[in-house]
Amino acid sequence: MSKVIVYTRESTDKQEAAQQIRTANDWLSRNNLTATDIVDDDGVSGGVSYRDRKLGKDVLPVFERGDVLIVAELSRLGRSINDVNTLIVKELKPRGVRLVVVQSDIDIDCAKMRAIDEAIINNIAFAAQMEKELIQERTQSAIDVRKQKLATEGSFVAKRSGRVVTKLGAPNGMQAARDAARGVRTAKAKEDPRNVQIWRIMNEERQGGTFTRQCAESVSIKLLRERVTNTRGEAFTPEQVTKRFYKLQKLYTAL
Repeated sequence: MSKVIVYTRESTDKQEAAQQIRTANDWLSRNNLTATDIVDDDGVSGGVSYRDRKLGKDVLPVFERGDVLIVAELSRLGRSINDVNTLIVKELKPRGVRLVVVQSDIDIDCAKMRAIDEAIINNIAFAAQMEKELIQERTQSAIDVRKQKLATEGSFVAKRSGRVVTKLGAPNGMQAARDAARGVRTAKAKEDPRNVQIWRIMNEERQGGTFTRQCAESVSIKLLRERVTNTRGEAFTPEQVTKRFYKLQKLYTAL
């Protein structure tokens, strides 16, 4: 059975992900399909390469010929023409993935892409890159204005909070608090008995340090025997095992 994966990405407002999911679900409903998974890159800029996002680490490794990748708009894949083009030509095309970009009315089998398909995608990606550059220019302009205010007046009033700011950057202690909270979440995840058990089984089945499809199948069987299920209380599929492997690898091997 083909996998149908909805991919969302939002750099700031979490509500954007819900909007993207609704857009994808509308398309799925019209085409009598159901998503097998929804992968969200929360708080990640489109300027970050797909290789360094869940898209490259969790989604691409599980794709097989005939699987479907759905995004609300092309800019969710990235805001760099080169990065989007590399993703489609070097990653999706060889895997034979069907790409659906709902708002642009794109629905193509990447293995059978025509020149006109590539031209359309490049034009849309170009617009996304231009938008990103304009946003960066506006942001830098705002920062320059604030720096000037600090240099000449010693402070400025933040538009959102209304507080008087005497230096740029997060308020004192805020970044430290964020880092501490992140550290607590990471430590909790590492100590989670379920994660420890799954990671142990994965390492038992790894072949020469490489996590292959065969490894994933063996791990899924072993997890079933040990009554370890996914968040929905169902048996892990090999695809879910592969995704979990890359997440736990990052968790347990991070310096």
